[in-house]
Amino acid sequence: MSSKAERKFLDAVDELMDEIIDSIFADSQQNLVKDGKIDTANLLKSGNVNRGYLKKEIVYTAPYAEAVEFGRSPGMMPPSDALEKWVIRKLGVDPKRAKSVAYAIALNIKERGIMPSPFIRPAFEKAEKDFKLVKL
Repeated sequence: MSSKAERKFLDAVDELMDEIIDSIFADSQQNLVKDGKIDTANLLKSGNVNRGYLKKEIVYTAPYAEAVEFGRSPGMMPPSDALEKWVIRKLGVDPKRAKSVAYAIALNIKERGIMPSPFIRPAFEKAEKDFKLVKL
């Protein structure tokens, strides 16, 4: 293949990769909304597609993104202060009781972990079907 033909082919591949990654990203964002994972929209807003030539990456920079996608194993207690505002907003707990309720939730997470709420993996699986991607 000549270098001009090769470049044209690779440009087409890169364009297709952009289309696929855009679809996965859009569906991952929709999954967060559909599943009610947008309390403050931090996770939603932290999403981004990093693009390079023939290299694409979806990134969610919220510190808890991985725990939402994959869950959290029992063992380590999350910082309860990070849960206090959530307890007030999401559970309607009186701010005077928020610290103790947040601590109880953090202790429960330490003991039981958190079930995953995947939002990227289902988007990827949908793209596999939509774009008829071949699993390697």
